[in-house]
Amino acid sequence: LARPAGALLAVALVAIGLAVVVAPQASAAPPTPEASLSVPASSFIGTDVGFSVSFDNADVDAVGYGPYVDLWLPVTGVDGAGGATDDGLTFASATYLGSDVTSIPITLTNCGGSQTHPYTGLPIVCPAGFRVGDQLVVLELPFGSFSPGQPAAVIDVTTAMSNLADLGVDLPVAARAGFRYGSSPTGNTPIVQSSPDTATVEPTLVSMTKTYLGPEDETATGPNFPRQYRLDLGVAPGQTLTALDITDLLPDNLVYLGATDLTPAGSITAEPASTTAPQNAPDNELTVTYPTVTGSGGTADASVTVDFYVPDLDANGDPVID
Repeated sequence: LARPAGALLAVALVAIGLAVVVAPQASAAPPTPEASLSVPASSFIGTDVGFSVSFDNADVDAVGYGPYVDLWLPVTGVDGAGGATDDGLTFASATYLGSDVTSIPITLTNCGGSQTHPYTGLPIVCPAGFRVGDQLVVLELPFGSFSPGQPAAVIDVTTAMSNLADLGVDLPVAARAGFRYGSSPTGNTPIVQSSPDTATVEPTLVSMTKTYLGPEDETATGPNFPRQYRLDLGVAPGQTLTALDITDLLPDNLVYLGATDLTPAGSITAEPASTTAPQNAPDNELTVTYPTVTGSGGTADASVTVDFYVPDLDANGDPVID
């Protein structure tokens, strides 16, 4: 590059400073332990009651460490606590995928927080419906951590229901999940589910089912197409019922033909409705009487099979099929 003689080439360098303002990073959301219960609505007194507790991490990002579940059981039942006899649910075992889960049963001696949790050191405060004498069972999951998106872990729990449990009075169950080491693999503040999941189970003495025995759950009308259904009565194990009546209210579009396959055999008196036409109340009651029935805890400690057919016209004279 030629330049005029004597000219000077000057190069100016200009430094430009860029100021970058970085906002403080928001704190990450903590992991969210969640326990949920699946408990049967009812169960025979004097039997094992099985149910499941699911553990999950409901957060979208944060990993939790040291997962566990607190399970609350009403050992004292309705009449227990103090000098009375316990008549509720007592812990028996817990498994995950068939293997035993580390379980720490704790009898509650104070519901106001004077007892401390074996994993977190936090005060133990009873959920609503539980009292001194009831049971807290701490269940440790076989994981060091639990990540978001990880499938829920289902713990299978077996409890024993007292044979003195009050019939028809629901017994409460509660479960609360937690991370004993919080959000750090080296441990920080424990994280506990804000409120427990709750359920109830009703102690029962008897159960009844009605099962249609015909083909495809349907039938043609007329006496040429007799059909059957069966009534089964289950009784809690070790319990004996005397002077037991089973009464079935027959629908107005069914003709009763008789009762067969009576169990226990030879100990039943049947008082059926009409066997020639469908009936309305109060003439539609089929009553089977058992002098005594002893329970095995099964579903058919007493049973009877009912023979019937569907007529063209119901008890009101209306066509059964339009």
